[in-house]
Amino acid sequence: MMGATTGAMQWRNSFVALVIFAGTAACSPAPAEKPERADKPALEAKAIAACECEIARGTGQSPDCWTEYRAATQAFRPRGQSEMGGVATACAPVSTEFDALSDADGEFDIVTGYSVNGADLAEPRLCRQAEAKAVEDAINALHEEVGTGGEWDRDRASRVAEEAIAAARAGKASHPSASSRGCV
Repeated sequence: MMGATTGAMQWRNSFVALVIFAGTAACSPAPAEKPERADKPALEAKAIAACECEIARGTGQSPDCWTEYRAATQAFRPRGQSEMGGVATACAPVSTEFDALSDADGEFDIVTGYSVNGADLAEPRLCRQAEAKAVEDAINALHEEVGTGGEWDRDRASRVAEEAIAAARAGKASHPSASSRGCV
């Protein structure tokens, strides 16, 4: 008799465990599905606004500048990535910074800014592609002028970059140099 009771208790305990497991699984949130489609132009506009806010307030001093952008991109981030996890190209004279995201159409990038290398600027971070392209073209043109083996003049590169940024902000198009490689 003891064996039958033990067997029934084991069956009942297994059944209870199964019900608890099934109930827990039913109450657990389903894995998040990728959102249908991202409004990429709207996300790009939010990234530019956040970047410009950060520069205006002081780079690294205003994490709240990115709050709206982070909220808007959260659904498109890889699962488990709650904060910005940006990537940057290893390009000179301008490096592009971006977030790698995905939606129903697949992976896509949103540019979050640009960093100028090889010139000493008051603010080496840029937010708009036109500014970054202007700096890239201007510094590449300076490289062509100096030639291989020539001495690099950081002060001159800085002046050329600042002039290119001012021209881009005034709406003047940059003139691509022959050595432009398209890192921007």
